[in-house]
Amino acid sequence: MKKNAQIEIAGLIIIVVLVSLVLLFTLSININKVKNVVSEQKTIRHTQLRERFGPVLLETTTDCSNKNVRELLIDCAFINQIQCGALDSCAKANQVMSTITEKTFDDFYVFKLEVLKNDAQLNGINVIENTNPPRCGDEKYTETQPAYTNIGSVYGNLVLVLTQCY
Repeated sequence: MKKNAQIEIAGLIIIVVLVSLVLLFTLSININKVKNVVSEQKTIRHTQLRERFGPVLLETTTDCSNKNVRELLIDCAFINQIQCGALDSCAKANQVMSTITEKTFDDFYVFKLEVLKNDAQLNGINVIENTNPPRCGDEKYTETQPAYTNIGSVYGNLVLVLTQCY
């Protein structure tokens, strides 16, 4: 009788161990699926942010005579007539773009925002970048947003360029 009880207990232990292994295996598969879904959602969120940031930034109305950032950049690049209190259009555009960029991107993003005039850095506009996190190597994503101008006889090409990695 004692030997049968020992065999039954050993069988019960084997069954418990097998059930535990099956549960662990199932749990690990589900955790991997959740990680993949979270990673995909994060990629989608980053892509949408990168694609929408430029148009929204350019159309943001400032407290400078209700001019938007696009108008300030155009004035900065071609005309230099808009004054926003003690600031000219370049300084005001810098101020607004820096504030919005800092509030939009957290410390985990590596990004660089620049404004190009005819493929060269626009004088008077600072490059805004966050390089505190580690570099991400070759995994960079760039989104460009044109801000074409046609002001009287002034024709030019302004482009807002956001380079981002995460």
